[in-house]
Amino acid sequence: MTLKVLSLNIWHDQGPWNERVALLRSWIDRLDPDLIGFQEILVGEGEDQVHELVGDRGFHTAYGPAMSLPDRKNLQFGNAIASRWPITDREEVRLPDRDDWETRAALMVTIESPHGPIGFSCTHLHWQFNHGHVREKQVALLAERAWERRPKNGFPPIIVGDFNAEPDSDEIRFIKGLRSHNGGSVAFLDAWDVAGDSSLPGEDGLGIT
Repeated sequence: MTLKVLSLNIWHDQGPWNERVALLRSWIDRLDPDLIGFQEILVGEGEDQVHELVGDRGFHTAYGPAMSLPDRKNLQFGNAIASRWPITDREEVRLPDRDDWETRAALMVTIESPHGPIGFSCTHLHWQFNHGHVREKQVALLAERAWERRPKNGFPPIIVGDFNAEPDSDEIRFIKGLRSHNGGSVAFLDAWDVAGDSSLPGEDGLGIT
């Protein structure tokens, strides 16, 4: 039995959203994932991008806001999870920030699947190149909470998201077990390192795992 996981930053409604959402829906149908972690999802007055993306496809969904857009206070910007199987509990975790308008969060859920209970987390970290020190604090808390919430003796916890960091950055090296942070360490496996194959075909040569 396999488990298919998709992580996708949808870039909220920037650019040609109406054309892009149709393509995103077609790729969800084509890839047929069991679990999806979405980043940059807008929900608010007159807007629900979770519903636009998964519609009547039978997914169980959860949404967790990270912030309100500075120029569009009626909309929340955050993370969403879609699961083929029931979501039995959820938690929104506020991540460390710079004490300014940009705030980030993680959405963490437990899913009751044929594989047993799965701890699944979706996040989106600070984006600026010089904010690596913030991302280090964010991944430390993210890993701690994902590990604490994991179903005991169950499926290993899964974290997906837009980390806004290069593979050899300190924040990514920490979460992969290649360095410590403040005297602590973890070791999550990178799905691309374990199972990635850039030779997989796609319209634009994209490798999907």
